Amino acid sequence: MELVPGTLQLTECLSLCSANATCQAINFETGLCVLFSSSANQRPASLTPSQFPVFTIYAHKVCLLGRKRCNRDWMFERVNGYELRDVARSSAIVMSREACMELCLNEIQFQCRSANYNRMTGECFLSDKDRTSLSLTATNRHFGPSSESVDYLESNCLDDPVRLCEFRKLNGKILKTVDAVYQDVTTLDECRQKCLSVNYRCQSFDYGDPSQHVCRLSHHSVSTLTHIQDPYLDIPGVTTYEIAACYNGQYTTEHIHYFKILYSRIV
Repeated sequence: MELVPGTLQLTECLSLCSANATCQAINFETGLCVLFSSSANQRPASLTPSQFPVFTIYAHKVCLLGRKRCNRDWMFERVNGYELRDVARSSAIVMSREACMELCLNEIQFQCRSANYNRMTGECFLSDKDRTSLSLTATNRHFGPSSESVDYLESNCLDDPVRLCEFRKLNGKILKTVDAVYQDVTTLDECRQKCLSVNYRCQSFDYGDPSQHVCRLSHHSVSTLTHIQDPYLDIPGVTTYEIAACYNGQYTTEHIHYFKILYSRIV
């Protein structure tokens, strides 16, 4: 185990692990990166929920095969014990969670945005919907708890339109854990542009006190946090800005990466 304090970006933590041949997994909280020489694949009992005082992001290396590649900093987000119901486009029986992710990554009949995988039955259900493509009302209706044998897998290997986006305000709340903290950001619009240009699907940002010039980004929004208990801090006067809609078509991906993330920690 190696502690790297002062790490302000999840992508930096992932890069440190990727560049280290002995690193298999990471825990990330804003300002702290922990590198591990083993992962939950080898030590499943070591993975425990971690939500207080902040929620911890856990990620480990995976290697997926197929015709399509992914140029994102991580490939899939996994939410254990949850599923996106009634929106599947296709299904198959596979031998592993990784095989289910490969099916989603390589799907050519539609853009696969998410999958449900049942490790007891091997069932893999692919969908062209995910928590952010549905409305908040629809997400609350379709996304919810399932059995512990089911994993919800959400692809980060999508190039959503980014040039013109509308944001909605979430007043009085900021996230406890974010993916990136940028200092010396002089304007709200500059912070917004950072959200639209990072190499992952940024869904929200906050700018805090303008005199502090601190910009924080996250791939999360209200729609993707229903499985986290109390993910926000209540602070009068602050605002979180969430992407409501984006326009300008879609793009294809090129390069493969090796991480999936989960909201637990290795202890």
